[in-house]
Amino acid sequence: VDESFFFFQAEDGIRDFCLSRGLGDVYKRQVQGYGYVGYWVSKFLVQAGAKLIGVQEWNGSVYQPEGLDPDHLKEHFRRTGDITSYKYAQKTANDYRLLGQECDMLVLAAKEMQVNKYNVQNLQCKILIEAAQGATTWIADYMLSKKNVLVLPDLLITNGGLIASYFEWIRNREHVRSGLMMKKWIEKGQLLLTQKAAELLKLSLIHI
Repeated sequence: VDESFFFFQAEDGIRDFCLSRGLGDVYKRQVQGYGYVGYWVSKFLVQAGAKLIGVQEWNGSVYQPEGLDPDHLKEHFRRTGDITSYKYAQKTANDYRLLGQECDMLVLAAKEMQVNKYNVQNLQCKILIEAAQGATTWIADYMLSKKNVLVLPDLLITNGGLIASYFEWIRNREHVRSGLMMKKWIEKGQLLLTQKAAELLKLSLIHI
């Protein structure tokens, strides 16, 4: 399960967060990348009251100001492999023009350095979410702060994936099952807890 799910499934929290940024009950959002993360983020945000107005993929973009159905669009993309042939939206060229469309929230779920010093001035979003590693360069991040755009960084949004990848790496390197690895971590935690309790008890006896 991707770590982004836990952030975006909290529907009441999303509404409160958006209201705090002056976005209203219905806010417009766009997503770059419509794979595993991009689709589920879109689905959860639409459930929370967002309107998905644009999606960009490797060969082009689709735009629908009235709102897109994330499930219907995903099924079309799965069957055809081409998001631009979706007949219920306008097709746009793959020149990153979609990133410059006015919206409340922009989700970057494709690859690194998609927002940089060359295109950052074109962005018209109020909130930018890095659902991909390094989607925004540090220069672009600085320029966005000057424009009062709130950036939710990849360190916050994608850290669960990094933790899971670390455990997978440990598991593969040591050739242990996930259950056994978890058991070792629990035993280690219990041992540390017992040691700390013993130290505290020893100190208490000294002061008596």
